[in-house]
Amino acid sequence: MIRHRNESLKTQTERRGAVVVESALISILLFLTLMTMADLALGVLHYNSLSESARRLSRFVATSGELSEPERVAFGPDQILGSAADESTIAEELRRTLTVSDVENVSLEINWPDGANRVGDRVEVILTYSYQSLIPLLTAHDQLNYAARSVTTIRH
Repeated sequence: MIRHRNESLKTQTERRGAVVVESALISILLFLTLMTMADLALGVLHYNSLSESARRLSRFVATSGELSEPERVAFGPDQILGSAADESTIAEELRRTLTVSDVENVSLEINWPDGANRVGDRVEVILTYSYQSLIPLLTAHDQLNYAARSVTTIRH
């Protein structure tokens, strides 16, 4: 009877060690899955922010045409290239809606496809952003290149 009791205690001790090892492995996998999901969610947030910023900037530029108020600067029809980190009126307007922390990685391009900034002409805003993954080893790419484009007709 004593021998049987010692064997039972040994089996329980071995099982406890197995549970600890299994729990550690599952915890690591769970943590990596959660971090990957958080990284993906952050990437989607940045893409949605970029898209909304392109729409708002397109509207801002479209309402700054040849008939805009005198205190407002009229833009176009020359192409505008720059970054969200610039010290221009357009970059300031862009930074109001961006949720990305590294605005120097957001580049902007503004075109007037019809060649003028008159009422009825179009304005095109293209924003690009390189998203750096938080966990580059877990995702297929360590960097994702996002682009958002918005075309608006000038109303005034």
